[in-house]
Amino acid sequence: MIRHLLIALAGLAIGSAAAHAAGDEALYDPAPPPNSAFVRVIDARGQGNMQVSIGQSAVTVPASGVSPYIVVPQGEQDVALSTQSSKVNLAAGKYYTVALFLEGATQPTLLEDQILTNPAKSGVYVYNFSDAPSVKLYAPQPKVAVVENLQPGKSAFKSVNAVTVQLALMDGDKTLSDFGQINLKRRAGLTFVVFGSGGAKKAIAVPNETTR
Repeated sequence: MIRHLLIALAGLAIGSAAAHAAGDEALYDPAPPPNSAFVRVIDARGQGNMQVSIGQSAVTVPASGVSPYIVVPQGEQDVALSTQSSKVNLAAGKYYTVALFLEGATQPTLLEDQILTNPAKSGVYVYNFSDAPSVKLYAPQPKVAVVENLQPGKSAFKSVNAVTVQLALMDGDKTLSDFGQINLKRRAGLTFVVFGSGGAKKAIAVPNETTR
């Protein structure tokens, strides 16, 4: 079993950024409408349960704190939450995550998300929205770090083999969450986020989704 996982995970391709998927679940062969981009919202506090406006579109952020992607016209768009409003500039054909309240900021942080381009692979997206100085996404067997040394406020992307493997998010040597066996699907994206500070940190895993 360990030998099988070693072989399966040996093809992890290095890459850095953040993000999601198109249509069925994955950032693969992006094809938004002409002059449009895909955008999602993450509440960096991990609270969710809010409505955010991006341009003329409404985004519902669920309790997980991670919304699906929506289609938004390219160019400068307003991001509005309650009485607060800011602007982000979106390029056609790109995928983005708008992070709210990142490190206590009142203005949204715009992250461009990397795209999964290999249909035989699975996309793994990891965000450290906590005070943990070094977050690691780890496969206990066969002791492989998928993403490591992820600092606060940063994100990372990896294109990995489509396998079923145990995964855990670590804060140094401390396990924040053991997700057990996860099926990493071909042409699909899976987002992992660490929220919180001190002893109140938590970690989640959310499949990437797009609403049109």
